[in-house]
Parts: sequence; C-alpha cells; structure tokens
Amino acid sequence: MSGDEPCTQPDYRATVVRGRLTIVGWHPQLIGTWGPCNAHLRARDRAGIGIADLTVIREPGTRLELIVNFLCGGHRADVRDSIVRWAATLGYGRVWFPDDVVDLGDADIPAEQPAVTRCQVCRSRWEDGDPEFWLTARKWGNFPLACPLCGGDLPQWEVTDARGRAPRQWRADIPEPS
Repeated sequence: MSGDEPCTQPDYRATVVRGRLTIVGWHPQLIGTWGPCNAHLRARDRAGIGIADLTVIREPGTRLELIVNFLCGGHRADVRDSIVRWAATLGYGRVWFPDDVVDLGDADIPAEQPAVTRCQVCRSRWEDGDPEFWLTARKWGNFPLACPLCGGDLPQWEVTDARGRAPRQWRADIPEPS
C-alpha cells in the first residue's frame, strides 16, 4: 500500500463471550495488537473470549459483506459461529475470515420473527419482530447497539425459538426477572 492510500478503520469491535456477541462502534481508543496490549488479548483468549474488528462492505445493489479481523479467539469455533449466525440473521452475503470465506447466500433469514436482547447494565429486556425493525436492522447491518433506556451497550439480538423464547444460552446467562 502506498503512503497516499487512505487507511480505513473498522466499523465495529466485536466481543464474543459464551456465544453472546456484543458489538460497539469502532473508535481509535480501542487497543490493537501491539506492545503490551498483546498480553491483555492473550489473557482474553485463554478465558475463551473472542475479540475482532469488523468491517462492513456496502456495495450498491448487493448484499452486505463482513470482513473479520481477529485480535483473539479466532481459532475458536464458537466465536466464529456466533459471528456467522449474526451475519446470516441480518442478511449478509459473505463473511470474510482471515483464513476462510463463508458464503451465506442460501442462509435462512427469519421473516419478521421476534428477536430479543437484554441490557447487561439496567437488565431491561428488548424484543421486536415488526417488519420495520427487521428492515432497519438489515439496512444498518446490525441490531441496535445501545439500550434506549440507560444507554448501555446491548448484546446483539438473537432470534427467538418457535415458542418466543430466547436461545438456551441466552436464558442461562441472564435469568428472566421475577
């Protein structure tokens, strides 16, 4: 790359913990893979946590594509599966990993099926399945990132099962309020 080509920054920083994906808007204060930062990333990897920078490719007239640059945990199948499942739900066409490309062309995209999340700060449960919600999320390439109540980072939403319940690992992580 020549010195006059612009460097693009990622769109998001993704963190996967026990199968739950949280993404935040990328900003320059996030650490990279240099110097003492590597010790923190290795510790997160040993703890089973995956962290990656995500870049969304938006080409007019085509489905979104996702480039994944792992900082840690990229060797873990559960981390990769969480990212692929999320991308498929939002209608992405491909996920580009450093060592593989996953074509999602035939992925089963839920049609107005409810999706849920729970704010890990104020514990509010959010659910939506309206067509406008899905159209907006797919246009953005992500579900809402922040809790509308307290502003905390929201784990990315997951599609509910046929009975309207969140996936099993989601229910186990954060119990329903009594």
